[in-house]
Order: sequence, then C-alpha cells, then structure tokens
Amino acid sequence: MRINLWLLMLVPLSAAAIYAVLHYAKPLPDQSDALHISQARASVGDSFSSDTARALTLPHDWRTHNWQAMEGDPTQVWYDIEVALDVPPNRLWGILIPDIEQNAEVYINGAIAGGYGAMAPYPSRYSNQALYFPIANGLLRPEQNKLQIRVKSYPPGRGYLGKVYLGPDELLRPFYQRLVFLKSDLLWFFVAVAVGMMLIVLALAWLRPEESLYRWFGAQIACWALSCTLFGLVDTPFSGPWHIALAAISSTWFCMTSFAFAFR
Repeated sequence: MRINLWLLMLVPLSAAAIYAVLHYAKPLPDQSDALHISQARASVGDSFSSDTARALTLPHDWRTHNWQAMEGDPTQVWYDIEVALDVPPNRLWGILIPDIEQNAEVYINGAIAGGYGAMAPYPSRYSNQALYFPIANGLLRPEQNKLQIRVKSYPPGRGYLGKVYLGPDELLRPFYQRLVFLKSDLLWFFVAVAVGMMLIVLALAWLRPEESLYRWFGAQIACWALSCTLFGLVDTPFSGPWHIALAAISSTWFCMTSFAFAFR
C-alpha cells in the first residue's frame, strides 16, 4: 500500500514538472523595449491630491509610510505618474503590474483604462495575481501622458504596488501569461493534487481505524488545501474581516494537525 501511495504522489508531480519545463522552454520577447516605471507621487483619499502627495520609488509598501496619519481613506492610495513617449503608440499597448495588494484601477489622461473585480466595500483579492490592462487605441498620446493607478487594500495600511511596466501588447502579454502560470495555475494544480491525496489518505484511515496517523495526515492536507484556496481566491462570499479570520484559522489548524501527525 505504501509503494502504491508513493506512485500516486509521483505521477501528478512529474506531470507538473514536465509541464513547467515545456512552459519555460518557450522564448520570451526582449523586455528592454518596455518602459519600466519607478517614480511616482502618491496621496491618500478618494482622488489624487497634489497638495498631500508624496514622491516615492516603486515598488512601494504602504507599511513603510505612516498613511494612517494622513487625511483621507487609509485603505486607498492614488499614484500619479508622468510618462513621456518618444514614439507614437500606433498599436495595442498594455500596462503590466506583476505584484499588487490587493486590487487596482488604471486611468490614462483622465479616462479609465481598466479594472478588475470589486473595489468596494472590500477590494477583490489579487494578492497572488498579476494584473494586465490592455490600453485602447487613442488613450495614449505621442508625447506627455498622465498615468494614475488607484490601489485599494484591506485591512487599512497594508497595501502594496510593485513594479509597473508600460509597452506594446505583444511584448508584455507573454510575461503576463507566464506570471499567470506561476502564480495561479501551479497553485490550483497543487490544490487539486492535495485534495486527491486527502481522499486517498482518508480512505486508508477508514480501512485502518486503529491507526490515527492517517486521520491526522488527512486533516493536515485538508487544512493546507483550504489555506491555499483562500490565498488564491479573488472573490469570496465572506470578504473582508471574515476572509482574514478564516485564513488565520486554517493556518493555525494546519500547524496543529502537523504537530499531531509528526508525533504519531
């Protein structure tokens, strides 16, 4: 039984390794043609205010600034960026944000360029996602452009805006697809593997009720799968504080079941 269990574990892991190798074998375009945005001004509130704005460098972690001491909503920060283009954007362009906490909207020259999910009352959780915003033709100008990014997070003061890239769609989209594979596809693959392993272990626990080892191992896998699921979900019926509480409970029970399994 132990040999068969190891074989069942090795099959999906081998499939994931082969898929990852084939995925990384695909060449990516030269990213040097994309514009890496590293300087911005930021302010807290319902809209950008130049009177209270602070100059900063991206990536930006809200916990490094005392946003709560500023006027406005500490769950929401606006980033104002001036972008000068040397060439006319005569094709489809895009904005890539590899890391965000938790959700964002992008505005170009006063017009909204795109957004994902909900922003209120609680933002959609894209903490484990990359965001990509295709830019419609006509939004970008050949010379000076104003780019504004609205970032919202819950709980207050714990937001994050990573690097920002602006460039042609055919250049940035392959990088976005690779980030989707790394941050989302692999996560759900291993959650599915964990659920399959949990069912096998619980079947062993039913066949051998005198051995509590299997029950604790199955509970450990279940808590781990729940914790990863809550981490990867974007929108849940229990958003905001309930989501945070459930994630903390699942992580705590994972630690407890791991200790119980190890001692057996």
